[in-house]
Amino acid sequence: MPRNQIDLTVTKGIGKYLEVKFGVQDLLAEKENYKQDSNENGEIDAADETVLSVKKGAYYSLGLSLKF
Repeated sequence: MPRNQIDLTVTKGIGKYLEVKFGVQDLLAEKENYKQDSNENGEIDAADETVLSVKKGAYYSLGLSLKF
C-alpha cells in the first residue's frame, strides 16, 4: 500500500575547509501495510486483509567533511 515519506538533508559550511551534514530519512515513519486480495476481485479494497504491517522508524545521519 502507498505511504508518505519525507527525507531531509541540511548542510552547513564552517569556515573555509569544514562542512557538517545532517540528514533524516523517512521523517514521518509511517507504517508499511501489505494487503492481499483475499476476495480475488482484482482490486485492493476494505474487504481485503492486511497480511503484514511494519513500522521501521526514521533513520538519522550526521557527517563531517574536511576539504583541502
